[in-house]
Amino acid sequence: MGDSRFDPLFAELDRRRAIVFMHPTSPFCPCCQTAGLTYPRPVLEFMFGTTRAVSNLILTGTLDRFRNIRFIVPHAGGAVPVLADRNVGLAPALQLPNPIEADRVFGRLRGLYYD
Repeated sequence: MGDSRFDPLFAELDRRRAIVFMHPTSPFCPCCQTAGLTYPRPVLEFMFGTTRAVSNLILTGTLDRFRNIRFIVPHAGGAVPVLADRNVGLAPALQLPNPIEADRVFGRLRGLYYD
């Protein structure tokens, strides 16, 4: 969700102070179709899809750039609560264009709504 191609959409949603309910679907990639997913995707994949989406919003700075969007995150955030520290701690190794500051990230995560 943090892909810069979505920035015009996020800018409009931000301008409207929109509420966005995000929800994953089955991943569309050849490896995800055959990589040992022997269980129906809703059993595991939706939790990890949720985690990937939120992590991407953090690591790309999307949550920082579009602060007026209120995101509703399904599945209690998936594995985000467990992996948030890792996202922050390992971010320097990713050589991101903008540094990740722990207080800011955790503040943004607290600003999300979880179902």
